[in-house]
Amino acid sequence: MKKLLSIILFISIGWLTYSQNCMEYDTVGNYEKAFTCFMTDSADSYMQYKIGEYYYEGKAVAKDYEEAVKWFEKAAEGNNADGQNNLGYCYRRGMGVPQNDKMAVHYFTLAAKQNNPFAEYNLAWCYENGKGVEQNLEKAAYWFEKAAIQGDVTAQLYIGNYYFTGVGVEQDFEKAVYWMEQAAAQGDPTAQYKLASIYEQQNDNEKAEYWYSYSVEEEMHSIKMDVMENVASSAAKEVRNYTEDAKLYMQAAQRGYPVAQCNLGLCYFQGLGLEKDYNKAVEYFSKASEQNNATAQYMLSVCYQMGMGVNKDMNQVAYWSQKAAEGGNVTAMYNLANCYYYGRGIEKDYHKALHWYTKAANQGHQKAKIGINNATKKIQEGR
Repeated sequence: MKKLLSIILFISIGWLTYSQNCMEYDTVGNYEKAFTCFMTDSADSYMQYKIGEYYYEGKAVAKDYEEAVKWFEKAAEGNNADGQNNLGYCYRRGMGVPQNDKMAVHYFTLAAKQNNPFAEYNLAWCYENGKGVEQNLEKAAYWFEKAAIQGDVTAQLYIGNYYFTGVGVEQDFEKAVYWMEQAAAQGDPTAQYKLASIYEQQNDNEKAEYWYSYSVEEEMHSIKMDVMENVASSAAKEVRNYTEDAKLYMQAAQRGYPVAQCNLGLCYFQGLGLEKDYNKAVEYFSKASEQNNATAQYMLSVCYQMGMGVNKDMNQVAYWSQKAAEGGNVTAMYNLANCYYYGRGIEKDYHKALHWYTKAANQGHQKAKIGINNATKKIQEGR
């Protein structure tokens, strides 16, 4: 009996180590080894989920939604919550299977009952929008709050709004502020603006100003993550509607807050919550740039370089890149270095190029390291 227990323990420890190795390959981006590792133990429901994810994303194998669905189905049958959630998402979007909201709700429910926060969010979204189920805002609030408790930032924003408006729950301003603060602390820009609006109504100008002027870096990250959202990952979620976000940015922008002006420009530039309009994007980037918002200055340089909303003008590219670089924008530092290196819109100067390549590299810009070597060679050659 002791020998049997020892064998079982050895097998368990061995499997955990093997599984850990698979995930290490996955984490560092060695997808070929990770996929081989997953396939070696393809009877395991979690491995099946990961294999499905790889087929969906096209990692180490050709992208194949139908094959992804097959593996998600296997994982779901094995009661893997991530597999159930992702299978529900495939049904919701009609990817690899015929679009079917009722099937989506079925799998979201299975995963949500296992406390999967992404499935809880997706199920709440379905109840809110009446997709696959009869619209039920009370149930939507219930599942949004479940996901919010587990740290889902968009769910925190949504349940905060529910408590603020009294939709689906009894109106409770304290809970509304609490959930807005949770989301804002995670960098959600809409929660930050909503909080600012609430504090402004309460005449707490200090807190209102703080949230209105919050760093745009989190906003850039948030937008990038939603635009490039990977629907096959364990975070597969319904994309949130930016219409309300854009309205909040508009309100704050009209009050003259540069971060809001920049964010509104980003919405127009990327077509998030508003119809894409480069002219409008330039208008708001310009307003924020005049108030020394470095991200807006960088985006304005991009517009001049690409001829979006303005005529192409390398002099303006160099000018706004300089402003943004001096304001601490890392990408602008790299672009400004390129302007000096190639003489784009500004007089060629390898010493100044080296200066800005170095500043960008010191803040983690990888391509800037190549620029340092190139500029250094030019200087050593006496050019």
